[in-house]
Amino acid sequence: MTQKRSTVTALAALALLLWMAQPAAAQEEGEPFAFGDVPEAFVMGGLTGGGSFGSPGGGGFLGGEASLAWLYHGVWGGFYMDGFYDFGHGDTTLSIGPELGYAVLGLDGGLGLRLGQADDPELGGQMRLLVSLGNFSLFGRYGFWPGSKDAQHVGQVGVLLKFPFWSSAPIPAMAR
Repeated sequence: MTQKRSTVTALAALALLLWMAQPAAAQEEGEPFAFGDVPEAFVMGGLTGGGSFGSPGGGGFLGGEASLAWLYHGVWGGFYMDGFYDFGHGDTTLSIGPELGYAVLGLDGGLGLRLGQADDPELGGQMRLLVSLGNFSLFGRYGFWPGSKDAQHVGQVGVLLKFPFWSSAPIPAMAR
């Protein structure tokens, strides 16, 4: 019952954040819309959550992510790091690696460290496919833990709410 309550609470908090997140767009009159026409760098962070499945069974997860990324003519890339707790599997996972995308499609992945499935930390790999719509992204992730006896394969389907903390681009006059 406690696990179900934790999952419901996490999903309710995520739904509230989705409802509160409304991207603001400021554009000067007569200025055409352009997606990344000037090279920009960003430091971003946010929350991630969703459902998990795989070798250890099903569950839900909640965590956070930070990244350093650049954007130019719709192509973006950089580095990310994230961490989450999986309520169904009873473990914490940390991962770090590169990210690359074009327009709304992206791919990231890298080295993963999992704590809680075994007595010692487990090393593995993670890969995630994203569909990003501004501050909101949908994703599917696959994790592989070659040294694990019980939980070698873990999949996730989730959402990511990510907001810029810093940008190299000047702030438009209307947004000040």
